[in-house]
Amino acid sequence: MEPSTSRSEFLGEPVLFHPFHGENIELLEHRRRALRRVSFEKGIVFSERALLEGECFFISIEGVEGGWSGHLRIGLTTLDPETRPTLRNLESHSWLFSVSPFIVPFPNPVTTRSLPTEKGSLIGVYYEKSGGTPRIHVVLNGFDICPNFGTVPADQLFFAVVDVFGSTKEVRVVFPGPRVPARLYTLCSDRLRCLYNERKCSLSRKHMTLLTMVGRGYDSRNR
Repeated sequence: MEPSTSRSEFLGEPVLFHPFHGENIELLEHRRRALRRVSFEKGIVFSERALLEGECFFISIEGVEGGWSGHLRIGLTTLDPETRPTLRNLESHSWLFSVSPFIVPFPNPVTTRSLPTEKGSLIGVYYEKSGGTPRIHVVLNGFDICPNFGTVPADQLFFAVVDVFGSTKEVRVVFPGPRVPARLYTLCSDRLRCLYNERKCSLSRKHMTLLTMVGRGYDSRNR
């Protein structure tokens, strides 16, 4: 099943958090920010609608809190938040990726400023279909990784789901911005990544993040 609304109707339109959320969450700024007020758990939030194929739901970490173990989780679910799903149902119908400071999806040395669990990190999730089978991707500060979730059902609607868990205290939706022609972006980004991997050019964390975000239709100037 595909979202009934066409892709063109959603380009440039922000996807906010759904009004339904975990009991410790408070939504602020017209559902753009999600703050976990107490505890370390019950901080689930959803995208307000199903994502289109290739559409990335980006968030930034706006606040962290010491004294807790664990960090944010992000992924996709086939459960419509309009049905007010329970946590038990959510776990069995979702594919969640646990963000960790030890995740290093690139070969160069990592400084503490580049940890994906820190305040200011930009994290996204999207899916694409390869041979009809959905593949879920997670973007960590501009680096695209494809976790092994096993079999993901086809012909389903996928909502973004974020667990504001542990030391992650607050997240914010990053709005979509101007898109660039897909073919032009693909050619440019592939060439830049090739040069970067061959150590023929240097890209900062910020530029790698912007490269991925602009290609997915997002612009940090709209933060």
